[in-house]
Amino acid sequence: MVTVTQTTLNRAVEAAKAGAAVVLKHYRHDLTHTAKGPLDFVTDADIRSEIEITERLSKAFPSVGIFAEEYGWVRGGPGRDYYWLVDPLCGTVNFGYRIPLFCVNVALMHEGRPVLGVMMNPLTGSIIQGSTEIPTHLVSNDGNYATQPSKESHIVALDFAKPPAEGYTNETLSLALDPNFGRNFLPRSFGTGLAMGFLAIGRIAGFVAYSPGDVHFAAGVVLCRQAGCMVTDLDGSEWVAGAGGIIAAADKATHLQLMGTVRGALHEVRASSA
Repeated sequence: MVTVTQTTLNRAVEAAKAGAAVVLKHYRHDLTHTAKGPLDFVTDADIRSEIEITERLSKAFPSVGIFAEEYGWVRGGPGRDYYWLVDPLCGTVNFGYRIPLFCVNVALMHEGRPVLGVMMNPLTGSIIQGSTEIPTHLVSNDGNYATQPSKESHIVALDFAKPPAEGYTNETLSLALDPNFGRNFLPRSFGTGLAMGFLAIGRIAGFVAYSPGDVHFAAGVVLCRQAGCMVTDLDGSEWVAGAGGIIAAADKATHLQLMGTVRGALHEVRASSA
C-alpha cells in the first residue's frame, strides 16, 4: 500500500534523479548497442539507469510492484493495485546518436490509472513532477514554476513508434499529410515521451500516438492531466493502462479539434485500404 503524498513524490523524484545521473554520465561516451529489433536497440545507459531507479523504489516502497522497460516486472506482477512504471531512458535512439531529446520517466499507477509522474531531462536538469494530489510543476535551475498549457504554438507532436506488421498502415504519416491537419496544426516528431512534458508546460499544443506504451506515456499522461490538459485514448475515452494510443491537447477545444482531425484521417486511410 502506498499513498499519493508529497513524500511519495519526493522519493520518485530522487529515483528519477539517480537514473538521470547515470544517463548523463554515459552521454557522449562510447556506448554498447544491443539490438532489440531490426531498428531498435538498448544501451548500457538504459540498463544501468533502470537498475538505479528500481533499486531506489524497491527500498523506499518494498510492498509496491515495479514494471520497468528493459527487465519487465522486477518486483511483483500483474494484478497489483499499485505499481511503478519505469522508463529509464525514453528516447534511446536519440540518445544513442547524440540527439539531445530524451528523458527519464517514473509513474505510479493505481488500478491501471497513472496517479503520480516524474519526468526528468538529464541534459538540462529540469524536472516536471506532479500527482493527482499535487498540481504539475516544473523545477529547473531558474526556480519552481506552476505549469500553464498553451495552444499558441499549434505544434502537435506525432509519435512514430508503432511497430510495422503485415498489412501495416502508417496512420501517423497519414495524419501528418492530411490537409485538414495541416491547416490547423504544425506536425513535429521528437522521438521521446518528453513531448508530453513539453505539452504540460505549454511549449506545444498537442500530442498523438497510435500505439500503446504504458511505460513510455504514463508519467506524461498524469502530468498533462494535472496541468489542465485534455488526455484520452484514440476513441476519446479515459486513457488507462493498455490503451491503444493517445490524443492529448492543451485544452478541451483543441482536443476536440484534434480528435475530429484524427478520426477524419483514419477514415480516409481505412477507406483507401479497403
